[in-house]
Amino acid sequence: MDDAVGVVAPSSAPSSYQPRPPFSRHARAHNGAVTGVRWTSNGSHLVTTGQDARIRVWDAGTGANTLVHFGPRVRNSVSSHLAERVPLILPQSIMGSGQETLLWPNFNDQDDRGEIFMFGLRDGSFLKRLKVPGLISAERHRQRGGSNALSAARINALAWRGNGASGEGLEMFSAHGDGTIRAWASRAPEGEPDEEEEEAEVEERKRKRDVLDEIYQGLVAPSVRFT
Repeated sequence: MDDAVGVVAPSSAPSSYQPRPPFSRHARAHNGAVTGVRWTSNGSHLVTTGQDARIRVWDAGTGANTLVHFGPRVRNSVSSHLAERVPLILPQSIMGSGQETLLWPNFNDQDDRGEIFMFGLRDGSFLKRLKVPGLISAERHRQRGGSNALSAARINALAWRGNGASGEGLEMFSAHGDGTIRAWASRAPEGEPDEEEEEAEVEERKRKRDVLDEIYQGLVAPSVRFT
């Protein structure tokens, strides 16, 4: 998990270079079940995901862990079944050399928000969050007796195509636990709020609701009953 050396000495390695043994019963890629393995488009790196809520990027030439860290946002719920759960890696031909982008279908049994995170593959930088619109909250879904595995928030697979419907950009498709397939376009509408603006808008709506509720409560007089 923390091997930055690998099993194959690079050509530029000094004579004192000591790679680790190629096989070890104690070597682990993840601290939990591994649920996905994907190559980058040029085969230079291997990407693995696991139920330790980690995504790891390995150098295919040496076997070394590149130690890219994607931050605390990544979730891969340990209570979910052990089905394949892999990221979508956009190739260099789409993003440019050294700028591969990784899309991760985030899922947590306790908070199924239907989110897809975009990260820079080489440095783990957070780029964008995509959200499935119109989802009910996890708590309401449980109250209705629904299974999270069968909810729209459960994204089981991601697929992409090089050209969008207009012949430009990128189209992505997501497969969901409720039997739906959603299409995503790379060209966002102009003026789309970013994550901070969206959160501020939610807070403002909540504040207005609280004010209206307070006014309403002040207008409602207590009932009087004569006997």
